[in-house]
Amino acid sequence: MRLNFWISVVAIVMTASGVYAQALGEGILNSVSYRPLPTGEAIRVQALDNSDDNLALIEEVKKALTARGYGLAEDGRMILTVETRNEIGAWSTTDRRHVIEFQTQTNSHSDESEVKLNLFDTNSGGLLNKGSSGTAIVTPSQYIVEISVEDATNGKRLWQAWAAAGLGQSDGLALMRGMIPALSDALGKTVSRETFQLR
Repeated sequence: MRLNFWISVVAIVMTASGVYAQALGEGILNSVSYRPLPTGEAIRVQALDNSDDNLALIEEVKKALTARGYGLAEDGRMILTVETRNEIGAWSTTDRRHVIEFQTQTNSHSDESEVKLNLFDTNSGGLLNKGSSGTAIVTPSQYIVEISVEDATNGKRLWQAWAAAGLGQSDGLALMRGMIPALSDALGKTVSRETFQLR
């Protein structure tokens, strides 16, 4: 019972601190700038895999970068790679209501039986309360878009970012498209757990 209480407290604190994108129409953005982006250099945009969704997302990235004044070229010095994934969330279930519990232990020396009357249990319920049985979402399912920029001349990573948004907000492609403007705005910057509006 105490373990379930602490798991619930940790889940509430993590949710309140913005670790997971919970609010409808919002996402969470993180990025790290390892080195300054070379000025005036063109960007080559590629996907980690060529799924239909990723190819459509690449076009969105190109539009967003062009709108922000970045030059694009097939042989650009900066290689911007896009990767997408979804994370299935975690949930916990609460046991059924047990009012009476029987336990019997038999060994070579004795037979012991024990009967327990469960008067009150916050989670599963008891004689005096119904409890809160059912399924609770501990970690929501979410879509994640990761973008990295590397220097083609030396292979060093210059910048990396990832954005996440709750799966229940839209279909996958529309949700990922909504993250591209915020990711493009953060290009070359370091950002920590910034909440953004899906567009």
